[in-house]
Amino acid sequence: MRKEALAAKELMGAMFARVRAEEEAKRGLVIVRAVFGRFEFLETLDSDAVNRPDSDIIDVTDQVQVLVKDSKLFLHEASKVQLLL
Repeated sequence: MRKEALAAKELMGAMFARVRAEEEAKRGLVIVRAVFGRFEFLETLDSDAVNRPDSDIIDVTDQVQVLVKDSKLFLHEASKVQLLL
């Protein structure tokens, strides 16, 4: 499932680049960093803790940026598990 999600993320790359470029051009909403997971025992969030195969924390910056339209973040009512990882 993780491999499928990473493949889908690669396909989303063009959309992410377009949305981010539009927002940067108009000085709109640019998502700098977004992570999702279990942070219970994490003292600091470093790049080593994110996206490791055994980690419960993943970087979702690209996926969240794609949800931005006209400098507004649109979150769907559905569970966030449905977002492409």
